[in-house]
Amino acid sequence: MRVRPGNAPKRPDAQSPATTTSSGPTPRSNVQRGAATGEESVTELVTAPPMLSARSPQEPAAPRSQPRSPDARRSRPARAARAPQAPRGAAGRPVASGASETASSRAAVARPLGNNATNDSVRVPADARRSVLYRLRETARRFHQNQNARKCGRVPHGGSVEIRRRLDDGKAHYHGLVRCGCWHSCPVCGWQIAMHRAEEVRQVADAHRAAGGAVYLVTFTLPHDLGDPLQPLYHAAVDAYRYVHTGTPWLRMREQVGYVGSVRALEATVGANGWHPHLHALVFTSQKLEPSQVEELRSFLYRRWSGRIVTYGFRAPTVERGVTIAESHVDEYLTKMGLGDELAKGVGKEGEGTSRTPLQVLAGFHLTGDEADLSLWREWGEAMHGARQLTWSRGLRERYAIAPELTDAEVVAGEPDAAEEEVAVIAPDTWHALVRVDPDVTWRLLDVAESGGREAVEKFVDDTLVS
Repeated sequence: MRVRPGNAPKRPDAQSPATTTSSGPTPRSNVQRGAATGEESVTELVTAPPMLSARSPQEPAAPRSQPRSPDARRSRPARAARAPQAPRGAAGRPVASGASETASSRAAVARPLGNNATNDSVRVPADARRSVLYRLRETARRFHQNQNARKCGRVPHGGSVEIRRRLDDGKAHYHGLVRCGCWHSCPVCGWQIAMHRAEEVRQVADAHRAAGGAVYLVTFTLPHDLGDPLQPLYHAAVDAYRYVHTGTPWLRMREQVGYVGSVRALEATVGANGWHPHLHALVFTSQKLEPSQVEELRSFLYRRWSGRIVTYGFRAPTVERGVTIAESHVDEYLTKMGLGDELAKGVGKEGEGTSRTPLQVLAGFHLTGDEADLSLWREWGEAMHGARQLTWSRGLRERYAIAPELTDAEVVAGEPDAAEEEVAVIAPDTWHALVRVDPDVTWRLLDVAESGGREAVEKFVDDTLVS
């Protein structure tokens, strides 16, 4: 027998060693092998082989751009007009230098993605999200430079692979597989980390409002042009944000508005004018601010933000868009901070308007093989290497007594004391044979474990290896 039975259900008080490389709960899907999802584009994303580019997976990444210091200004004057537009591909996207579109890529771009026969973004049904995320991870792994990311969810880290099922909601997950914990470049780990961080932000915001405080969403943007690399934009934004919140002027302003704390996140989209990174910060105040106080705070933040951005050689942000403040609402701030369910926004050619998130860029490459999308997605991963998804001000989490912050690796490792049962254990040689036969087996097995338990897993494994 290739699969040995699982043990009795594991209760919270059970004593068992935790591993930091095992995988935690994953987004659930009811999509069975060969079943349609009801959306043409989603079915295509789940079942069709990714249209990989001719570029070798082993090709080294382009050298990372060096951030400009405030003293190292650009030699040319600040730009008042847009730079000439780069060549564009069939999808209207910039074509990376040295990249060309293949005939298959152009044909894929022309292929309708949805039932309405357009290339518009199509939302992914909740029961298909696991399969979509796992397929995108399979595409992404071939182009990762990080070895853990290439092994994520596919390579055992020591021995057998366990399938476990949580007792509270019946969701299945793996123990014993390498997990990369990469929030920005791994679709599966990124989804799991974002959902965890979103719940923490929600808890703090709810507790703060219940105590009589107010929460405001502050957005910081900076000018950009087509062709601007992402990394210098990102470094300029992070440094300017840091500068805004330092010094005696900031200490006076925080006293005036009753500042309690903040949590900051980076969001980046890409569109016709290139990369558009912007920072979102939730600002917690002791009470609701008067309109005059909101405007005073906005003006203060804008003056310091725009002044610092200019030292990096960029144009000054506009008064209207450089810094905006709005009283936050749960769904809005989680989405804007990159902590919403990105698949609910849709996959396909475009996101909102003409801009796409990095996950949508990866989905575009998966569906079309567009070299420009691959180049953009790689640039995003390189620029975000080592960056934190969220940055909390000191003492804010502790003020509302939420659990200590976990690292990304700890989040994807799951909860070692969760009430769960072991469904099955798969020997290493059997696991390797399964993923060689069908890369989609990683998500299909979890679906089978949730719906049919051990016997269904055994049958699935036997049928897969025989076929």
